[in-house]
Amino acid sequence: MPENTAPRPGFTVNDPKVHNLIQGQEVHLHQPFQAHAFADGPLLVGRIPNAAPARIDRDVPVAEEGPTVLTGLTGTGKSEAAAAYARKVWNAGELDLLVWAAAADREGIAAAFAEAAAAVRGDGPGDAEDAAARFLNWLDRPNAPRWLVVLDGVTDPDHLAGLWPPETSRGRTILTTHVRSAASTATASASARSPPRSPRPTWSGA
Repeated sequence: MPENTAPRPGFTVNDPKVHNLIQGQEVHLHQPFQAHAFADGPLLVGRIPNAAPARIDRDVPVAEEGPTVLTGLTGTGKSEAAAAYARKVWNAGELDLLVWAAAADREGIAAAFAEAAAAVRGDGPGDAEDAAARFLNWLDRPNAPRWLVVLDGVTDPDHLAGLWPPETSRGRTILTTHVRSAASTATASASARSPPRSPRPTWSGA
């Protein structure tokens, strides 16, 4: 077909990356989003930080249900400890889904959950908060895959209002923060989301 020539009636394009010029306007064709097939293997959303060259491995006491909070001053190894645990359970084949979220602000948390929603549900572009809510509801199912959500570097627990992962035997949540008051906030927020199942968060100085 000559360049800049409109396609004939009935013309179809199978390549989603092809751009056609139709009546002087550029038309972008995109394939629908496809959800990850967990039967094909586990899914990692986000990036687990690299291990520090001289790190000291420490066992992280992760709660069976409800959030586990790792707290301490900046630079004391909270993220490294969470990353070491995440790598351990990932490499052991104990997870189907691992989401690592940079959680310094609410926008980052919602964006990470929206990315996860696109990956596991096939959601298209849209409002990040709405997508995050759909992802959290997707996690809160009796047949959900085995999951771990790491909220790394929380600076204000209020940023997690309405964005707490569910408390369920299918998944676990780890939160790292230098804000000591995050413990009580985590308890209140998690309780508000799932009143019947609200154990206190596990605290660990890291």
